Amino acid sequence: MADVGPGGPTLGGSASFAALAAARLGLRAAVVTCAAEGFPPDGALAGVGLHVRETPATTSFENRYDADGRRVQRLLALAPDLAAADVPPAWRRVGVLHLAPVCREVGPEVARAVRADLVGLTPQGWLRRLEVGAAVRQSPWEAPEGLLEAADVVVLSREDLGGEPRGAAWLAAQVDLLVVTDGPRGATAFTIGRTLAQPAFSARALDPTGAGDVFAAMLFVRLWERGELGDALRFAAAAAALAVEAPAAEGVPTRAAVEARLAGGSE
Repeated sequence: MADVGPGGPTLGGSASFAALAAARLGLRAAVVTCAAEGFPPDGALAGVGLHVRETPATTSFENRYDADGRRVQRLLALAPDLAAADVPPAWRRVGVLHLAPVCREVGPEVARAVRADLVGLTPQGWLRRLEVGAAVRQSPWEAPEGLLEAADVVVLSREDLGGEPRGAAWLAAQVDLLVVTDGPRGATAFTIGRTLAQPAFSARALDPTGAGDVFAAMLFVRLWERGELGDALRFAAAAAALAVEAPAAEGVPTRAAVEARLAGGSE
């Protein structure tokens, strides 16, 4: 996916930021996507495996932020949906599978093609109304049956839920673990019989692009590694704070940087 700004197109999309986060934790990370010839640019996903089905268009958004940091997006181009056949056979057994639709392009058939120890889902693309050339609008949940059932952990933002009248409580009842992020106000985890709040770490915010994707990827990996929710939430919150302190992909932190922020506290 491409984010288009005054300087032209740059690498964007949940899968890109999440894969970079996994790679910078020292894991072998890979992305499966659809894009036009020549995208992503060489070196944009350094350290990440990449399988691209070449298509006429690359999904592209124009992102603008208002004075309060709220994002306004416009869809410029749309690639086709992913299919299970797009996943290379060698990548069908993994530790963590992150399903990251931005435009309703990933469904349960992709999840069924891969065996994973932990399946994480960031389903923002299924809470959007999309029309090429128009602003992206929030919508009620319209994902196909089986997508939520495929996930062990679901992460989305308070903003993502703006068009879903049943809210977080409805979604939390459908999954084992739901985490709702809320920018500088932190995150809340909903699991069976338990609600856990995670404050945000203090940060000198420069660019929020991709911070939520970094949070989700770091949470999934830490849960897979250690299996303790409180620890994983704090790790992810520290990573997200680092992510907003540099432009876009430059802000995706290393494991050492996250551990240093954790050691310094400042929640």
